[in-house]
Amino acid sequence: MFDFIGEKLRFIAVISGVIFSFFALVIGIFLLRESQIIIGLFTIVMGVIFAWFEITVMFAYAKIVENLNQIVVMLNKVEKKIK
Repeated sequence: MFDFIGEKLRFIAVISGVIFSFFALVIGIFLLRESQIIIGLFTIVMGVIFAWFEITVMFAYAKIVENLNQIVVMLNKVEKKIK
């Protein structure tokens, strides 16, 4: 279940970012059609920016998790050599 967790987190980040961007685009287009041009454009732009930020943070977290897993493996090897 916890094997390759970094890859799974990256996959979830991309999927959630795409979904978030899609919904921001749909809501923005709906607002544009309702003659709320500034709010609609703001929703589209900020939605995409927040989705990008979310993807970036999730990728960074996944990288930290992968690096910690590598450190644990290396420490276990060193511990076995010492014993």
